[in-house]
Amino acid sequence: MEALGPIWHDKPEAARKALNRVNLALKHAGALGLNIDMQATMKARALLGKQRHEVTHIPSMPYADGRGHRRKVVAELTGVTSGPA
Repeated sequence: MEALGPIWHDKPEAARKALNRVNLALKHAGALGLNIDMQATMKARALLGKQRHEVTHIPSMPYADGRGHRRKVVAELTGVTSGPA
């Protein structure tokens, strides 16, 4: 938990992935018969609190604008044009 604390709110995606990897390692250790707390990651998540990450979506390009953009990209990459861009 001390390792995840600093990045829990600053880098939520990395912290979530790290906690999932720790959970997998604990499950593997439990399967080997080691005496571990199988709920350690759930407890850590509760102690760290809710992440304050807000998802921001990238707006898409209108379809009509996209056709011209694709032609322009293909022309730049290949040096061949297929009509007016």
